Amino acid sequence: MKVRLENFKVIDKIIVNWPAKVICVLIALLLYFFYNLSRLDSKTISVPLDIKSDGQFMAVSSFQKHVRVNLRASPESLAQISTRDIEAVLDINNYTHSGVFDVPVSLSFSPDFYLIDPIEVHVTPDRIKLQIEDKTFSYKNIQVSFADSLPDGYEMVSYTVNPSSLKVTGARSAVEQTTVLFTNRLPLSGHTRTFSAPVQISSLNSLISIENNAEVIVTVEIQPQRTHRDFTNIPVNFNSLNPNLKVSDDVFITRGISFTLLGEKITLDKLSDDSVSVSADCQEIEHAGEYELKLQYSIPDKTKLYEPYPETVTVKIEAADASDLESDS
Repeated sequence: MKVRLENFKVIDKIIVNWPAKVICVLIALLLYFFYNLSRLDSKTISVPLDIKSDGQFMAVSSFQKHVRVNLRASPESLAQISTRDIEAVLDINNYTHSGVFDVPVSLSFSPDFYLIDPIEVHVTPDRIKLQIEDKTFSYKNIQVSFADSLPDGYEMVSYTVNPSSLKVTGARSAVEQTTVLFTNRLPLSGHTRTFSAPVQISSLNSLISIENNAEVIVTVEIQPQRTHRDFTNIPVNFNSLNPNLKVSDDVFITRGISFTLLGEKITLDKLSDDSVSVSADCQEIEHAGEYELKLQYSIPDKTKLYEPYPETVTVKIEAADASDLESDS
């Protein structure tokens, strides 16, 4: 019974003037709060802003790449905080259709960050306007771009690309606007044989990605350029003609033979008129008269006569004059 009376006395003491006592407690709490606030310092850091897009939609509009994070904590705690402790993200995985949205900026922190108490965190801006589109893909053909030119006398016959098309993935509008993929310029100078080389795809659109690390193998088939060259007024050599006979001076014979050679340009460009010759065999001619002789051509390797060309020549054979015989002797 005595204990009970003492308990009542304690309760009475608490109840007596309770409004004043509650006010004193509140004042004490406010003083403690303002005291802690007076000890807090502020710090603003710039944090990179990333997009979290693992689903079917992606951001297609440009946006600021950093946000400002304002921190309030004790000077000792602020000194320990760096940009590595805070991550700012625009999460668009929950969006289900294309459009323009005010996407909230989400902050995440390192484990050590949560040990700081007290601390206040504010991010500016807290929302970013984004245009969002759905993702798609399509296979696009490759267009090879060449630089320089082949050495003189060589030509490109054809080229092949492996693979001939690549898968392009990205925002629907960007994929649809990409009609063909162009490679970086492939130099041709110095090449005289067929060759293969890896070439990167040249992409200026950041809204698409290209498979195979955006690389293809280009094979260029090269061969010597083939052309023709005309030879005119090439004299005919009449071989093995009886010394008592001679070829009559004829306009056709005096003018010589004209013909055309086909071959590689690098070979034909080096030829002179002395590089070719035309002859006729007169060994079987025993008497003066008119004869049709078969022409024999001596031409360089890797060349051939362009048809039609003179195959025979008609000449008059006369008896040699005494002066001709004396000059021959």
